[in-house]
Amino acid sequence: METHVKTVRNGAYLVIAAALLLSIPKLPSDLVFEEYSLPDPPSFEGKLAVNDALNGATKLFENEVHAPESLVVYNGVLYTGLADGRVVAVKNDTLYTIANLGRPCDQIWDKTKCGRALGVDMDKHGNLFAIDCYHGIYKVNTTTGDFSLIIPLDKPIAGQMPLLPNNIAVGPDEAIYWSDTSTKFPLHKLLFIWVGDKSGRLIRSNQTTGESEVLMEDLAFSNGVYVSRDGSYVAVVETIKSRVHRYWLKGPKKGTSEIFLDNLPGVPDNIVPYKNGGFVVSLILTREAPDIPNYLAPFPRLRQIISRFGALLEMVLQKIQDVYPTNLCKKMIFYMAHLDSTAWFIFNTHGIALVYDDDGNLVKSLHSTDGILPYISDVVELDGHYYVGSPYNSFIGKVPIRNT
Repeated sequence: METHVKTVRNGAYLVIAAALLLSIPKLPSDLVFEEYSLPDPPSFEGKLAVNDALNGATKLFENEVHAPESLVVYNGVLYTGLADGRVVAVKNDTLYTIANLGRPCDQIWDKTKCGRALGVDMDKHGNLFAIDCYHGIYKVNTTTGDFSLIIPLDKPIAGQMPLLPNNIAVGPDEAIYWSDTSTKFPLHKLLFIWVGDKSGRLIRSNQTTGESEVLMEDLAFSNGVYVSRDGSYVAVVETIKSRVHRYWLKGPKKGTSEIFLDNLPGVPDNIVPYKNGGFVVSLILTREAPDIPNYLAPFPRLRQIISRFGALLEMVLQKIQDVYPTNLCKKMIFYMAHLDSTAWFIFNTHGIALVYDDDGNLVKSLHSTDGILPYISDVVELDGHYYVGSPYNSFIGKVPIRNT
């Protein structure tokens, strides 16, 4: 009887606490918490059957690089951006720093100063374009290391400030296509984006004039971007909905969009050209149990409570920091809702990369099941090997290509 009373009492406390959280003003109030659900993911059979294509990886430059999320290959050289703002090159498994886009700062949690390199791509002239999610899009000369900020984040695009530029692709027309994951929160508030933001956009920018236009909006975590080789369409990943959209740049459907790939078997991140044609979609985790993001989808109030609890905690920590400033408190504020904190919600390390032709037909799947390569965000091919990136790992994965 006493145990039953305690259970009822504790439940009442939780209900009261939740009600208080929902009633507190000035916590993430501009988010729209909608109920949604995803269909059951496809089974791992046929071309999706589990294999060992990405098992047995070598960890290159372990603890020398952090978060090599986006990879691009040009003239036999691999390029990537890092969490500390560097753009690096890999040739013959040797690491070279090409440029340091990061601003001088005391600690990485001085977020608006340090910067962070996310998406990278090359144009046909060998210029590298890199997104710094706090400062904008840079054009980098890979020979000299010189760089310039060509798309800053200091003015609105279609009335909304870009707060989280994420991934990038340079089209055959030399326009820059890029995803703005949120117009409400920057990277260090990613938790709020994950539970309730739907302000993601696909943007096209003229690299000469700097003028930008919104091609798609209202995306739940816009992410990887890919332009078809013939320039007929641009594809953008909608991570939270486990799907990819296609926006037509040419032809009778020009200016319209459609769902290109739907109900993927995992949570998609980047999408990059495949060496032999088509493209690769990397899944940072599968939708196998426990699939916490999908579990939360039908419960908008619960997601609202999570966001408000995080905002309240952040507010309390900021008040403490204002009165008793310490690096520890600044670090806690920074990492509480940061990208790295989302790893708390990831409990499976089954990574997958899906290879498609340009019409969106699945060609094959590449699986990592041995735990060496968790959280896959990008896979590219170079010199008979797959190179694998991740926003969480402190290395670049290298796997010999086997028949799959």
